[in-house]
Amino acid sequence: MTWSKLKWTALFSMILGHIYAAVPVQTILLTYFKIEPDVSYPVVTALQCIGSIAFPIYAFGIAQGCIHTDNALFYCLRLLVFAIIAEVPYNLTLRYGFVKFAFNNILFTLLLGAVCCLLYDFIKKQIFSWAAWIPVLLLVFLAEILNVEGGGFAVICIIIPYVLYRRHNKTASVISLGILIVIYYAFIKQFTGSLDAPFQWLNPRYDTSSFFLECACALIGILLLISYNEKKGKAYCQWFHYIAYPAHLLLLYILNT
Repeated sequence: MTWSKLKWTALFSMILGHIYAAVPVQTILLTYFKIEPDVSYPVVTALQCIGSIAFPIYAFGIAQGCIHTDNALFYCLRLLVFAIIAEVPYNLTLRYGFVKFAFNNILFTLLLGAVCCLLYDFIKKQIFSWAAWIPVLLLVFLAEILNVEGGGFAVICIIIPYVLYRRHNKTASVISLGILIVIYYAFIKQFTGSLDAPFQWLNPRYDTSSFFLECACALIGILLLISYNEKKGKAYCQWFHYIAYPAHLLLLYILNT
C-alpha cells in the first residue's frame, strides 16, 4: 500500500471510532430503523473496534515524518496548531461537553512523539547515545501528567519505531510497533478504565470479545503497515487530514446536540 492509501484508511477508521464514542448508534437504529439493541450490537461493536486501526498508522506516520521532513520546526508547529484547534471540539464531543482547555486529544500525543524523535536525534549527534533517552523519558512522563490520549505509552509507540526506522529497518520498526500494541491491550489498557477490573479479559466468566476484536483491529493496522511500499502514492492535500480531525469532531458534536 502507498502512504496515501494508509492515511485515508486511518482517517476513515478514526471517524468510525469517534462515531461509536460520540453518537448513540443503538438508539438511532432503534428509533429510526426499528432495529433492536441485541441485533444492532454487532454494528456498534464493529464501530468501536474498527477505530483502533488508526493509531498504529498515525504513530508510524509520525516516526516516518520526523525522518523525511525538511523543516522539523514547521512540522511540530503544524501539529501544535491543529492540536490546539482540535482540543475544544474533542472535549465537547468525546468528553461529555467538557469545554475547559486541556491536552487530551491525540494530536498532542503525536506532537510529543514527534518532539521525542527529533530531540533524540539531535542529542544523539551532540553528546552520547544513552543521553538521548533522557528527554524521551521526561516527555513520556509529561504525556502522563498532561493526560494526553493514550498517555506516555502512546509516545513510546512512536519513538521506538522511529529509532528502528532511522536505521533503515522498516520491518523491525513495524514489528516493534505491533509488539507494543499487544502489550498496550494486554496490560496497559487494563488500568485506563477500559474494563471493569484489571485483567478482566483473562476471566472466562466475562464477555470480552469486543476487547479482543479491538486488539485484532489494531493489529490489522500493523498488517497494513507491513504492506506499505514506502511510496507516497497519489498526490493529496496533507492539510485536509489535519483539518478533518477537528472538523469531523465538531460535526459529530453538532449532530449529537
